[in-house]
Amino acid sequence: VGGTRNCDWWFTDNAVMIDTAGRYTTQESDAQADSGAWLGFLGLLKKHRKRQPINGAVIAISLSDLSMQDETTQKGHANAVRRRLHELREKLGVRFPVYVLFTKADLIAGFTEFYDTLGKEDREQVWGFTFPLEKSKGEVSPIANFDQEFSALLQRLNAQSLEKLQSETDHQRRSLISAFPGQVASVRQVARDFLAQVFQDNRFEQRHMLRGVYFASGTQEGTPIDRLMMNMARTFGIGRQAIGSGRGTGRSFFLTRLFENVIFREAGLVSADDKVERRYRWTKRITITAMTLLTLAAFGLWARSFLGNRDMIANAATQADMFQQMAQSIPGSPIGDTDLPSVVPVLNILRDMPGNPALGDPEPEGSLTWGLYQGQVIGTQAQQTYRSALNVHFLPRLLLRLEEQMQANMNNHDFLYEALKIYLMLGLQGPMNKDMIAEWMNIDWSLAYAGPAREQLRNDLSQHLDAMLTQPMQEISLNGPLIDQVQGILSEMSLAQRIYNGIIHSPAATALPEWRLSDVGGPALSRVMTRNSGKALTDGVEGIFTYNGFNNVFLGEALGVAKRIQSESWVLGARGAAEQSEAALLAISRDVLDLYYNDYISRYDGILSDLDIVPMQSLSHAVEVTNVLSGPTSPITNVLTAIAAETNLTQQRGLVEASGVTEGLAEVGRVEMHSNLDVQSQVFLNALSSSTMLNGETSVAPKQPGEYVVERFGWLHDLVARQDGQPSQLDMLMQTLTL
Repeated sequence: VGGTRNCDWWFTDNAVMIDTAGRYTTQESDAQADSGAWLGFLGLLKKHRKRQPINGAVIAISLSDLSMQDETTQKGHANAVRRRLHELREKLGVRFPVYVLFTKADLIAGFTEFYDTLGKEDREQVWGFTFPLEKSKGEVSPIANFDQEFSALLQRLNAQSLEKLQSETDHQRRSLISAFPGQVASVRQVARDFLAQVFQDNRFEQRHMLRGVYFASGTQEGTPIDRLMMNMARTFGIGRQAIGSGRGTGRSFFLTRLFENVIFREAGLVSADDKVERRYRWTKRITITAMTLLTLAAFGLWARSFLGNRDMIANAATQADMFQQMAQSIPGSPIGDTDLPSVVPVLNILRDMPGNPALGDPEPEGSLTWGLYQGQVIGTQAQQTYRSALNVHFLPRLLLRLEEQMQANMNNHDFLYEALKIYLMLGLQGPMNKDMIAEWMNIDWSLAYAGPAREQLRNDLSQHLDAMLTQPMQEISLNGPLIDQVQGILSEMSLAQRIYNGIIHSPAATALPEWRLSDVGGPALSRVMTRNSGKALTDGVEGIFTYNGFNNVFLGEALGVAKRIQSESWVLGARGAAEQSEAALLAISRDVLDLYYNDYISRYDGILSDLDIVPMQSLSHAVEVTNVLSGPTSPITNVLTAIAAETNLTQQRGLVEASGVTEGLAEVGRVEMHSNLDVQSQVFLNALSSSTMLNGETSVAPKQPGEYVVERFGWLHDLVARQDGQPSQLDMLMQTLTL
């Protein structure tokens, strides 16, 4: 054993052969280093091939070495091989087949002459014997059959030698050929002793799987060994140089089929590592169990899904039958009623059909899926039927309700305008505004179906309306004469008036709190003041006509409503066409301001003219009233001061938060045009800063927004103004008030 420095790897189509260094087996030079390298090598095999690190082991031992060694050396060599086999078994944890290959058989005297005539195929055959495979632990060791198998091998050699002697004419070669079987027989004892030493049974170790013993020659080099002559030389004192010499032929004998037909084919005989095998078995069991449970779970889920979908289909069929029966009781086209409560139950059936995506994309129940879900098929049919029912039963009644509302409010231009707009939207005669339609209808339903008892009805109506507006709607013929009549009435109102009405009736304006005398006059107001008109002191002024209403709402609403009215000219049809030039828009904006200023001034003028001192009932009553009026918390002073504050629109009270115009106002009283404002917004801002007054007079300097109101109430502002800590004119006047 030798020639390999560490280990050589031979890669073939059938296997990977690893030839380890001979010192790893003997471990004679440096036992610690060689043992560490050998065990480390085994560790690598175990790490990367856990289940079957190796498929077999070949013990290659030179016949020349065995023949030349003494008995002690032979035993030491055999024991080293035995220890390495034991380490393979212990470290790798597998029982593997072992093949003993006696190499350098060409050094047996007569080998070359005996086999010189063999062709290539004959040289590839196996020379040796394979032991029967052990079937149970009680069988005898394969070594017990060694002599029998070796004898059979010698018989075949003797039979072959007769044929070869007949064909050989050279006397020296004939002598070597005839002696060759005896030379082979001479190595029997050496081979038997080596095998017995390596593979003998031991109760402390498991028996190795010895599969066979074979002879081979890789290259023909060195001096042939004539064991018979060696024995005679020892006996008669003949020197070893007297033994013949050999010559190399460079051919291999008895190797190819040994590996291909014997060793490689028995690769499956190796057992698996017990620990790894147990782990694999448990893994296999767990996998099979998991797959079984998964299969059962999948079957259960599919069964549940099948039953659930079957029930869903049956439920859908039942609901479809209910819809058909209930739909027959609803009057068909032409629709002549606005009875929405009678339609809602029918629509609810279709809305609640399984899988109906009318109100969104419903997520199916997990138990109904698993590849069997039928909700999409049912939902598609339900959606189509639901859409048709909304267009046939719901939409016509909404339009008829709007017609009734317009006919009942011919004198209410503001209501008429909004109702006509919603009517045309639902009739697909104008741009759709879903939020505006929903707001209108919800207000109408809150009045028509008021009370907690009908809350569910209102919710159902809202859902059906939302579903109708989010789906393609059917175009329905509208009441043309009614549209012409309403448009004619609305066209009589100026565009500026419509803009102004839109501002003061906007949600932002109506949400403002009223300005009331009772809130500003103090607790004694009702004791000393009254109103000539008979109105209560709690009646006030709309919030849009206050300082906050002007700065925080009116300016922004004026911009937004003006643009909205211009964009909604389609509501009035041909009558609603208005000139879009800057001059025309400027004129409309000024008219809007005039209307607002007039109403603003009239509100507070009306209060001042309507407010009076209560009638005196007696002298004591007169004294009481006078004392209250002239006191430090005089209601007159409180009211006049509060009105002055509300009419001083240009007074700076910090940065205003006027929605829609915060980008156009840098501070109160100063309006600046910005490049991001459209033409209509810029025109309105120009109108706010224009000098045109109600009487048509103009001045040189432009006025701030609201300055016209400030000028009209300038006398009041002067009356209540306190400068440099001095009392106001009103304070001095009240001090002179005596009975």
